[in-house]
Amino acid sequence: MKSIRKPKQRNYGKSKIKIKDKNITFRKSSLVLDASKINFSHKDKKKCIILPSKLTPLLAEEMGMHLGDGFLSASKYDYRLKGHKLDEKWYYVDYIRHMYKQLYNIDVKLKNYSDTIGFEIYSKALWEFKVCVLGINPGRKDDICLPEIIKVNDEDILRRFIRGFFDTDGSVYFMDTNGTGNFYPRLSITQKSKQIIDDLGNIFRMLGFSPKVYHYKTESHVILYGYSQLKHYENEIGWSSPKHLKKVRRWKEMFTVAMV
Repeated sequence: MKSIRKPKQRNYGKSKIKIKDKNITFRKSSLVLDASKINFSHKDKKKCIILPSKLTPLLAEEMGMHLGDGFLSASKYDYRLKGHKLDEKWYYVDYIRHMYKQLYNIDVKLKNYSDTIGFEIYSKALWEFKVCVLGINPGRKDDICLPEIIKVNDEDILRRFIRGFFDTDGSVYFMDTNGTGNFYPRLSITQKSKQIIDDLGNIFRMLGFSPKVYHYKTESHVILYGYSQLKHYENEIGWSSPKHLKKVRRWKEMFTVAMV
């Protein structure tokens, strides 16, 4: 009788990259925000806009979203946040819309543009708060850096800031390495600013990751490779965006089938 050849077993989910102990090197501990000198326009008062008095994890996440996909005009009191019309629709409908209501008491009106979905907010108070209190520079983001207000010795703040940044400007990709079916995980953020990529890499290291940072002529990248870092990201930071959650869930389903 001809012997039946057993399929070759593969080791899935193993990673040479080790997760390190967390070590937050930022010294500042105060989370108090002073918005007492912010000017409210007549429309701001009529809309009953509020401004946070403390740096909370939710506000840190919103700041990450702003630096990822937002734009603050340098010529008028205009703030915009827009994402992919299809991939991020429910992220805006089910999550972001409620976030701005909770943080600022703003009822954002979502609009569908040619290939994006998002909103624009005209508010003197919000603009001044972002610039004067949060320390976010208006205008082009080619040379953005980590706002000083985020540099606190607080893991929750740093985790949620990364989540907001990644959800709006990051990507989850699974590489079929050499056709082996391993589908090796890669999490990455790409920006024009070298400094913000260095800053993000620094935060990732504080949280126990081993990021790779690459600088090229027109853009820079911070990348997390491997199964262990994907798992650590999922446990420590996570996603609010259904786009990323769906992609990871589908990979897990495929991963399980491959192991059977």
